[in-house]
Amino acid sequence: IEACKLIDQMDIAAQNQDIQGDLFEYLLSHLDQAGRNGQFRTPRHIIRLMVQMIDPKPNERIGDLAAGTCGFPVNAYQHILEQHTSRKLLTFDDEGLPHNLVGDLLEKKERDFLQTEAFRAYDNDSGMTMLRIGSMNLMLHGIEAPRFFYMDTLSKEFNESKEYDVILMNPPFKGAVDKTDVNTTLPTDTTKSELLFVHLILRALDSGGRCAVIVPDGVLFGSSRAHVSLRKKLLDENRLDGVVSMPSGVFKPYAGVSTAILLFTRGATTDRIWFY
Repeated sequence: IEACKLIDQMDIAAQNQDIQGDLFEYLLSHLDQAGRNGQFRTPRHIIRLMVQMIDPKPNERIGDLAAGTCGFPVNAYQHILEQHTSRKLLTFDDEGLPHNLVGDLLEKKERDFLQTEAFRAYDNDSGMTMLRIGSMNLMLHGIEAPRFFYMDTLSKEFNESKEYDVILMNPPFKGAVDKTDVNTTLPTDTTKSELLFVHLILRALDSGGRCAVIVPDGVLFGSSRAHVSLRKKLLDENRLDGVVSMPSGVFKPYAGVSTAILLFTRGATTDRIWFY
């Protein structure tokens, strides 16, 4: 609410899309709301790295199943616009961030698809604070009617399957989930959210769909049966394309654990894995 009041005072509706989005990004980076209930804002440079590696296209269905402030959908939208804006129109700031993303090379049907069907996001933040912030973030970056819904995507209520071409996310990995409400399509041998979310992503992706997801190192090295079976599934039934290991301080002050980005494609089998 404080962020909304500040934006209202700035009269930024009169400004262009770039300024609106940049101001909101700045306010988000200073919100002390972050960090509660395992939620925190993913640094923008990490989001941009993941988006660029996955390289979403204008006609793809893109999702985030634990979206928080919607940084991933926003950056995926900006990436698509950047790839479809004439080079002579683009400008870049000191951080290398693109501006004047007009998307002049997009066809009308692609532009319409981006506005109405391309992006879907979910979050179950109590009090729905994240839903308001995330929706506002999408709107100020140009998505006029965000499809950002209140739902626990690990629950029995969420049954989407094979509905996404791209999933980009940094799911919460603090604590366990309510075993009684976990969807029956997900494994019953664990309540660790980081493992359940990867299984959920595999269910939600269509064949050939691509994902970049942040996981704690335990997913890579854990020795429990649930950890081993997930790694086996990733390698044998899907294509684990790459693993980007990140230092432990990346998410401070919210979390100090070492993390990695998993990059995988649904279906096929793993031949070689790119480690960085």
